[in-house]
Amino acid sequence: IYTLSLHDALPILDVSLPRLSVVHLRRRRSVLAVLAGVAILLELAAGTGLAYVAGWSQVRAVLGDFDGIWLIALVGGLLVSFVGYHYAYRGIFRVEGGPVLPRRQMRAVVAAGFGGFLAHGGGALDQYALQAAGAGEDEAKARVAALGGLEHGVLAIGGCAAAIAVLVSGRGQPPMDFTIPWAVIPIPGFLVGFWAAQRYAGRFRGRAGWRGKLGIFLDSIRIIRVLFTHPLRWGSALCGMALFWAADAFAAWAGLAMFGFRMNPA
Repeated sequence: IYTLSLHDALPILDVSLPRLSVVHLRRRRSVLAVLAGVAILLELAAGTGLAYVAGWSQVRAVLGDFDGIWLIALVGGLLVSFVGYHYAYRGIFRVEGGPVLPRRQMRAVVAAGFGGFLAHGGGALDQYALQAAGAGEDEAKARVAALGGLEHGVLAIGGCAAAIAVLVSGRGQPPMDFTIPWAVIPIPGFLVGFWAAQRYAGRFRGRAGWRGKLGIFLDSIRIIRVLFTHPLRWGSALCGMALFWAADAFAAWAGLAMFGFRMNPA
């Protein structure tokens, strides 16, 4: 999937970006295969170690409760989360007159980012795609940072709502020293961040050194602010990211339900 996704995305990239050339990837297929094999072995080793810590009898008892129907639900949840991620990703690219990628290339870049295939490089592919589509370097960095900010921002809103629900219900778990910060901090944090970005982003934009990096950071918050202040126009991006997390959370819930453990909604 990694290779196919990049193969579809790469025609948009200028020849001045050789690090992600198709020839480079073909030469690296054997390396990727080895890395994937090592990752699988490490996962199996970690699972074996955790089973040893939990106790083999306990693991056998849990495996006896396995219900494969939830595996189908888990896969379905991940597919739905990809759809949500796509709409959120597209909104970050397009907001405020940003570059527009052809649909096929957008899906390829989103698939690579969604699957975490370039985790070591962070948002490198996203930045290259934005620059190849006509965005400047600073704008590309700001939009990549905005995508990460939108991910964590929407998750923070969900965490805030869940924390409030736990506090109102009077449940003792999670403890109050965990739930109260989640219930109190996110919304004021959003407001302060939006105010600072609107007021100071222009002052640091295009500067050198740490001032330039601060300007990119503030611009990324400003992009997210535009999404929230114009929900009718950019609601698909916000709803897409909310759908991404909701479906991802459901997939985690279904993964535990496969072995007989049912979490409450909060």
